[in-house]
Amino acid sequence: MLHYTIKQYAKNIKAPGKLANIELHADPVKLENDDLLLSQAGLHVRFKFAGKGVIGMSDGEASGGQQVMKSLVLLIGLLKSEDGSGGFVFIDEPFAHLDIRNIQLVGEFLKNTDAQYLMTTPLTHNTDVYDPSELALITSKKKDTQWAQLIFVLQRRKPEQAAA
Repeated sequence: MLHYTIKQYAKNIKAPGKLANIELHADPVKLENDDLLLSQAGLHVRFKFAGKGVIGMSDGEASGGQQVMKSLVLLIGLLKSEDGSGGFVFIDEPFAHLDIRNIQLVGEFLKNTDAQYLMTTPLTHNTDVYDPSELALITSKKKDTQWAQLIFVLQRRKPEQAAA
């Protein structure tokens, strides 16, 4: 069963990787009835971004955008089921420390996956960062209060609604 799970996960990360124009290679994991091999077993994935060299899972040379994309691809691959759905993902500030271009790239990627998202983002962001979502729940806590205020809702109008 573990062999199947690892093989399925390696397959699951390829689809979101392809959506993000990232070549992925997951090294086979050696699982044998050997305590030493099992203690050293681990998943090793290499990422190749367009026009750049291969980056490992914990490579410190990846840019902020590349690190976000690596994490999202691995997370979505973990949540994908056999029927191909992308699951439900909670992402804490995926756009933090990214420039506008990388925000757009990450947002475009999120829109193209089959997953559903709940994202947190600072209120100081331009509402363009909400582009991947049709609905955003916004709340904040002020310094001198114990609890955050009630949740505010930002809902995108569909193009046909905006024209009306």
